[in-house]
Amino acid sequence: MKEREGGREGRERIRQELIAAPRVVAALVAAVRTQVPAYAALDDERLREVRAIASWALERMLHLWATDGALTPRTSGGCAASRRPGPRTAGRCRRSCGPTGSR
Repeated sequence: MKEREGGREGRERIRQELIAAPRVVAALVAAVRTQVPAYAALDDERLREVRAIASWALERMLHLWATDGALTPRTSGGCAASRRPGPRTAGRCRRSCGPTGSR
């Protein structure tokens, strides 16, 4: 089946543009803070953690979209599974997920 104009290359270009634009992660975090009352009052450290997780999630979802990947427990669960309270939660999340969800 012939892909539409742009195909994977076009999606990859769009993915790169979106992950390079800080306003996209800022909009995600703002939406979470608006919709989830507990997130409205986060301190700077926790807010950095939320930004890091939002950035990972955006990059991961766009990667799957650009490569025709599938959202499965394996490709999406590593970050959530690493969420244990503590000062290094965001770092554990990023390491457990890796840029492509591999461990």
